[in-house]
Amino acid sequence: MDMKQEKLADNYSQNVASKYSRMQNNRIKIDISPFQTIKKLGIKDKTILDFGCGDGSYSKKFIEERAKKVIGIDNSSSMIQIAKVKHSDPSIEYFKQDGAKLLLPKNSFDLVFASYVLQNFKNATVPLKQIYKVLKQGGYLVAIVPITLLKPKNEKLANTIIKICIEKKITINVYIKTDKELQSNIKKAGFSIEKVKKEDNPLAEVEGKYKSKIKAYKSNIYVAQKPAKEGIYHH
Repeated sequence: MDMKQEKLADNYSQNVASKYSRMQNNRIKIDISPFQTIKKLGIKDKTILDFGCGDGSYSKKFIEERAKKVIGIDNSSSMIQIAKVKHSDPSIEYFKQDGAKLLLPKNSFDLVFASYVLQNFKNATVPLKQIYKVLKQGGYLVAIVPITLLKPKNEKLANTIIKICIEKKITINVYIKTDKELQSNIKKAGFSIEKVKKEDNPLAEVEGKYKSKIKAYKSNIYVAQKPAKEGIYHH
C-alpha cells in the first residue's frame, strides 16, 4: 500500500468514523434501489461478503433478510470497532483487512457487496480481482460507486485525489472515477457486467479547486457476475 493509499485508508479516523456511522442511517434510506437489486439476486441462505462494511449497517441488514452468514471487512479499525458494538450478530464476523489483499478463502461467497469503496483505490482492478477470487463461480458482485461526468478536456483529472463532503462535518479524500474506467476495471478482473444503473448521489458534494469542473457526483450501481464455469486459461 503506497502513501496515497494509506492517506485514503485514514479517511475514517476514530472521530470521523463515529460521525460517518451516524450518517449511515440516512444513506441506507437513500440506498433503497441497490438493496432491492441485491434482493432480486437472492439473499436468503447466502454467504455474503460486505466489502468495506463501515459500521456494519448493511451486514446486519443482510442477516435480517435471512442470509446464512456475513463477513464484514473494512480498512479502518475504528469502523470495525463500531460495527462490532453497533451491529453484532452470531452470524456476522467483522475483520480489519486490506481490500487489495484479501485474506479470505477462494470461491467462498455467493455475493459481494461493495458500497462506496472502489473509489478509494487508484486502480480499482486490484480490489476487483480480489473480489473475483473469493466469489463462488456464478456469484455476483453488486458495487455502488460515485462517478463523475467529466468533459473530454477534463478527463486527465481521472484518478486525481479530490475532497468530497458527504455531510457538513465529514470531508474525505477519494479518487475521481468515470463510468468508462469502472466498466473497464470490472471486465479486466474477469467479470461480465450484467447491469449498470445510474442514481443521484445527494450525499456527496465536490470540495475545493475541482468544484467548477465537477459540479455534482452521480452513483452507479454495477451488477457483475463471475462466470459459472471459468475458462482453462482465465487468470
